Amino acid sequence: MKVVIDNHGSRSCQAWIDNLEKTDRIAYKKLNNELVYLEMFGKEMLKGGNKPQSIKPLTDTDGIWQIRIDDYRVLFFYYESNAIVVTNGFTKKRATTPKGEIKKAKSVKNLYT
Repeated sequence: MKVVIDNHGSRSCQAWIDNLEKTDRIAYKKLNNELVYLEMFGKEMLKGGNKPQSIKPLTDTDGIWQIRIDDYRVLFFYYESNAIVVTNGFTKKRATTPKGEIKKAKSVKNLYT
């Protein structure tokens, strides 16, 4: 399984992750651990209850998933059978995931389909 960090648009997910490394190194390390976990296990983590608590699907979003690290969220989707595409990251300030962030993830997903 390969993790691909999206770099489309002026505010790429890679730039967000790089900024997180500078502003919150502990959260960055946690996120990096989750990305390594995804790269190692991919869709296999869905079998047998091995999915970490920090990774979950968003409902009604056509296959968009989230990684939850403290107040930070990173959205991703599975691409074909061998890749995970990380679309965007943001600081969550409300109980629900912002529709604009979901829309951005879906628009990136549409580039791949």
